[in-house]
Amino acid sequence: VAPRLRTPEEAARRYAARDFSGTLSLLDELVRRAPDSPRWREMRAQALVDAKRFSESLDDYNAAQQQKGCRTRNVCSRGVRWHMRA
Repeated sequence: VAPRLRTPEEAARRYAARDFSGTLSLLDELVRRAPDSPRWREMRAQALVDAKRFSESLDDYNAAQQQKGCRTRNVCSRGVRWHMRA
């Protein structure tokens, strides 16, 4: 039996339930499956911010900004840096 494919919808449900550990696990898998998609890195970065893992979120925001089709603006990463200083 093939392993069950995890979906973005499942990640969204876990995020809505504030299950950041589960959300991040799913998003890690999505990033591995589609490393050139900025969408998953953007989503993972936001989940990391909500989990108060600011340094890690910067890596994903910066990686997403380098990819074609990225919607993330520099304001996100600047905001995270501000939180880290506080």
